[in-house]
Amino acid sequence: MSIFNKQIWKTNSNYVFNVGTTFLSQGIAALTVLLITPVLLHNLGIKNFALYGIVINLVNTAVVFDFGLNIGLLRKLILNKENSSSLISSVLIFYISLGLITIPLIYLLNKNVLINYAYWPVGISIFIAFLFTQNTVVQLFDNLIQTQNKIYIGKLIRSVKLSVEFLLIWIAATYQSLVFIFGIMIFLNFIYIFTLYFFAKRELTFSLSTKLWSKKLLVSHLTYSGWYFAGSLATVLVFNAQMILISFQAAATEISGYLVVTRFFDIIRIGLTNFTQVLFPKIVQITTGANWEEIKKLFLSVWVKVALASVVAYLLLLTVGLYFFNYWSSLNNLQIIKSFKLFSLFIVLVVLDNVAVVFLAALKFNKLPTIISLFQGALGLFLGYIWLQHEGIAGVIKASLVAFICTNFLFNTGYLWHMLKQKIQVNGCEES
Repeated sequence: MSIFNKQIWKTNSNYVFNVGTTFLSQGIAALTVLLITPVLLHNLGIKNFALYGIVINLVNTAVVFDFGLNIGLLRKLILNKENSSSLISSVLIFYISLGLITIPLIYLLNKNVLINYAYWPVGISIFIAFLFTQNTVVQLFDNLIQTQNKIYIGKLIRSVKLSVEFLLIWIAATYQSLVFIFGIMIFLNFIYIFTLYFFAKRELTFSLSTKLWSKKLLVSHLTYSGWYFAGSLATVLVFNAQMILISFQAAATEISGYLVVTRFFDIIRIGLTNFTQVLFPKIVQITTGANWEEIKKLFLSVWVKVALASVVAYLLLLTVGLYFFNYWSSLNNLQIIKSFKLFSLFIVLVVLDNVAVVFLAALKFNKLPTIISLFQGALGLFLGYIWLQHEGIAGVIKASLVAFICTNFLFNTGYLWHMLKQKIQVNGCEES
């Protein structure tokens, strides 16, 4: 095999491994969610299941407060590994410190909601802070592995972790103990973190020490990652803030119904976005050569494939998917069916839009799209609050769909295309 062919195989094999293991990881995640959700609902009861959903949603919402540092670190280390040890140590220390601060903040911000469902809101706040901190540290070490474009390593480790976690939570659910369930999640996350750290050290040369802490470097990285943070905040407003809104306004039965629908579609959304999400390191690497024509062709190719997959997915969701969901969840009232159909359209449009989102983030063209995303999230919450009163949880989902179509869905792809054409034109002028 020639050197050229070996290089092509190395590049393509990495993408195949990355996509394959990502689908393996998400497949296991999907299967575990599908199997464990009815078990938790049955064993915990509606009220405790609603509390479980609120906690998981708060953890997912709190993850936005990594302040975009992880995704910024991934991009920065691909382009330049200078001061990597000091930067990684500073970010890690910042996360640990932040975890301690979040305990009283979570309690104060969510006290009224948690008291409705738990006799120990302070304990729940501590669990949330632990899980939040662990998730940000997990992403930190996972991103260090991704800098070498070896996403598959992190995905294989995650697959094992998810499988073990599923088995232990299934056992814990039979004891009807949320404390036991959250304890298992925290314990396994510690093992997960140390495993990722071990493999990150194999892929990247760096040291961790409090002596390497640099306030100046951290502040600089916070500034660099600012728009990634704003993008994460927008994502939370779009996908997670609705649950908080519903928890203030709706009964436990509605919260449980909304949680079941959203968990089902989270599996589909994450699965369908895998093709583009794993391209982030590759896109960043291409930018080092300023080959904008290649990036344009890559975007067009991926967009067409995802568009076709989205159409097929939408048709399957409205037919086989609806039948499977009704069987799986045992929920088939008119409110749930309407919510399912609205979410089907919302998710496939989000998947299609995600192609542009990944390219915009990797190319750091994400300032204006992020501003519009924040507006989208705020608009979705405003409309959701109004329509929740009249249409229940289906109104909240309809609000998200309308806000999305009116903002980012119409903007992102066109804006990316415009920026790529502009870059190609500038390059052409420079070469001539």
